[in-house]
Amino acid sequence: MRRTRLLQAMREVDGVARVERLRERGVSRYDLETALSERMIHRVRVGWVALPDADPARVTAAQHGVLLACVTQARRLGLWVHDERPRLHLAASPGSRGGKPSGARVHWARRLVPRHPDVLEDPIENVLSLVSTCEPYEQALATWESALNKGLVDRERLLRLPWGPRGRRLLAEALPFADAGLRPTCACDCAGSGCRCASRHGSPGIGWTL
Repeated sequence: MRRTRLLQAMREVDGVARVERLRERGVSRYDLETALSERMIHRVRVGWVALPDADPARVTAAQHGVLLACVTQARRLGLWVHDERPRLHLAASPGSRGGKPSGARVHWARRLVPRHPDVLEDPIENVLSLVSTCEPYEQALATWESALNKGLVDRERLLRLPWGPRGRRLLAEALPFADAGLRPTCACDCAGSGCRCASRHGSPGIGWTL
């Protein structure tokens, strides 16, 4: 019964958890120490444990006290991103402890919406905020349109947030019915070939018009 409770609690948080939260879910210190000795779970950092089959990216985030962010988290959410294999993008709070993974892009920018201390993946609003300043404009626009198209955010919610200049421009131009990835590909290809590319606009129930 105790083992079942521990495994259920770990699965409910996707395999990586703060020890404090497990205790709040009824998992005793004895159960945790037993699970560690039996290798049911392993310690990834002081105060954090993970299942052996936990998502490696989430484990990395817990180990280094960061969140999966920007294009890395955008891809995990199924959003359009330009590069299929970019380096790991992480978000860290100023003054956070622990060495950061070598080769990763660590974003120290101020978060747009609050981050819960137990969360290892940045909220979508923060993801879009980091993408807006990290990626070339047309590529960032495609990611924003992908998020709107999938219903992960809505324009009314975004309008209430304190965006910077780049974010405000993206919010004004992003089309929720856009075919994500097509617009930036067109822009980049045309820039390289010298041709001109007409703007396209999507309307619900109508489709695309030039």
